[in-house]
Parts: sequence; C-alpha cells; structure tokens
Amino acid sequence: MKKELKALKNDLVFAVSLIGDREKQEDNLGMWTHGSASLLVVADGAGGHADGAAASALAVSIFEEVWRDRQQELLNNPSEVIHQALKEAHQRIIDQTGAGDAGHSGKAAVVVLLVLPGEYVVAHLGDCRMYHFSRGTLVDQTVDDSVLQILIDSGRVAPFETYHHPDQSKLIQALGSTRNIVPHVDRRPWMPGDAFILCCDGFWQELHTGEIASVSLGSLSAMPQTLEDLALLAVQRTKGNSDNVTAIGYFSRPPSLLGRMVNFLFSR
Repeated sequence: MKKELKALKNDLVFAVSLIGDREKQEDNLGMWTHGSASLLVVADGAGGHADGAAASALAVSIFEEVWRDRQQELLNNPSEVIHQALKEAHQRIIDQTGAGDAGHSGKAAVVVLLVLPGEYVVAHLGDCRMYHFSRGTLVDQTVDDSVLQILIDSGRVAPFETYHHPDQSKLIQALGSTRNIVPHVDRRPWMPGDAFILCCDGFWQELHTGEIASVSLGSLSAMPQTLEDLALLAVQRTKGNSDNVTAIGYFSRPPSLLGRMVNFLFSR
C-alpha cells in the first residue's frame, strides 16, 4: 500500500493506492500544493502491464511539469492550461508508448483537480472520477466517457443495472487512444467544509456513492483513515479479483461559527 498525506493551513490532502490482486500497479497519482492552491491527478493505465503503467506515469509527469514550470500561468488561466496539458499528455503517450501500433496500446483514463480559494477546476477523460461532497451530500461528480454511460443517457440501461455491467470498461476516449480527444474541463464553486475524492474505477466500482460520501463526515483528522478503509473495502469486495485501487481525498475544515455568521450576512 502506498500512502501520502499533506497538511495545509486549513485542509488535508491524502492519497492511498493499492495494487489489489493485479500483478502490476498501473495507476499513478500526483499531488502538489503551494499556498492556497492544490493540483491533484489520478491516472489509470490500460493496455497491458508495461504500456498501461507507462501511459499513466506520463500523464502524471505532464502535470508535474506544469506545476513546476508553469505554475503562475496555471493559476491565471487554469482551464486553458489544464486543457493544453491533457492534449500534450495524449500526444506524448502516443509518441512514447507507441499507442495505436500493433502490439502496443498504452492508454490512460485521468482526472485532474485544481483547488483554489472558493473555486475549483476539474478535468477528466475516461472513467476516473471526481466526487464533490458537502457534509455528506453529493454536490457534483464527473460523467464517465464510457459505452455504459451512453446507454444510461439514452435510457437503455437503468442506473441500478450498472453494477459490473460488461460495457463499463469500454471507454469512448482516453489519453493515448487513436482518435482525437475532447477533454472535459469545468470550473465550479466550493465552500470550506467540502470534500473532494478523485479515484480510479477500481475504487468507485466496488462502493456505493453513500459509502464514498461518508468520507466527508466526521472530523477532519478522521477523513484520511475513512478513505483508506474504503480503499481496502473495495479490494476485499472483489474476493480475489481486485483491480488496482487508487484515490485522493481533499478535505477542508468547516468554517467556525463566526465565519458561518459572516458568510450568511454577506450572502443576503
């Protein structure tokens, strides 16, 4: 098990990654923080052990470069820079892993979250997800780029029929695929006390949304342990057939009573 914890002034960022029952870890993650900004990435490789791991590692490395070399540009124009970075990651995976060539098929699903004061930018391709919770209530989540999601949207499959559906893993776009990609990039508000979960399908497929929401309840200090427990539960539920399981949690401290009163008065 790989774990990483970063404590900020009012927030915590925690990551957990398990190999599960696979021979190799094909997930990769990145978490970088400075001042009031945090950049988080989860990438899930596919296409065979070496190719999948290389693709997800390349995806994360692109955002590490952005954080290191273009941080001010990222903070000034976050949606544009993240969109460009995903396009660059897509091309680099094709160039370096031979994606699309015979015998080579390195691809990666990815989700990216940039947390700023009062707002966040989320981007994704494939079926890695971002969940946004407020005190146990789901505020928003990304929508998968999968054949199953198309069936759900068209009404041919009901939400309760999706558990382990055979079309869930059939992605319509991912980094390194042979077709052009259209990244989803959105900018949205958030409040102190909210929580974000970024995860691969090995995590969310085995858990109910209500279970994932439990991470946003309880004390700030307890939230990392709750996320770790859920990752272990996701592995256990497969009974020996677990995928890699990776998740990052961004947990923010709720405002004080005085802070809530001030927010209420100025929001009227």
